[in-house]
Amino acid sequence: MKNLSKREKIMLITASVLLVLYGYFRLLLLPVITEIQVTTKNINKYTEELNSQNSIKLISQNNKNQLEELKSKIQETLKALPESERNPEIAYKVKVLGDKSGVDIDFLSFESAQIAKQDEKNSLNELGIIQVPLTVQVIGEYKNILNFINSIENDNRIAEVDRVEISGEDSKLKASISFSYLYMEAENKKDVQYDFNKGNYGKEDLFK
Repeated sequence: MKNLSKREKIMLITASVLLVLYGYFRLLLLPVITEIQVTTKNINKYTEELNSQNSIKLISQNNKNQLEELKSKIQETLKALPESERNPEIAYKVKVLGDKSGVDIDFLSFESAQIAKQDEKNSLNELGIIQVPLTVQVIGEYKNILNFINSIENDNRIAEVDRVEISGEDSKLKASISFSYLYMEAENKKDVQYDFNKGNYGKEDLFK
């Protein structure tokens, strides 16, 4: 060592330091860096999987929302043009519309269901549309009678008003209204259920 020149000593010390640093890097830093790289790769993979799962959940939720919206539209369509005559529901509906319009239902009579009439403007019978004709007699003021007729025409179930006759004086007017609710008979009939049928009913006269 004593025989080495100053330059050789510097080179030897430098080589020793580099050797120590290489050993430190090889034995200590390299495994840590490798572990960090593996961990980073796993994190990226997990993040991608998580994003994919979130995307799938989002798509699934959107599909579920669309399905619920479609079901709701189908239900509204069935209300507008149901698969059976649903006469008990019609009677209940007429009573509700009468109460909301401020008229008293004095009489209600159903006629036999029949194929919907056809004229130059429609072809309902070609679609298999069936109408349930009925006549309702109501008592009330003129404006309330008009409100009742309007509520029938704008009901969520399709109805066609055919004839209206009003008689009487002052606030005691009596109106005879003939109209029809429409339906399209389904090939595979299901048990008919009514939303309002949630109790026991024993009245002989629905309107008293």
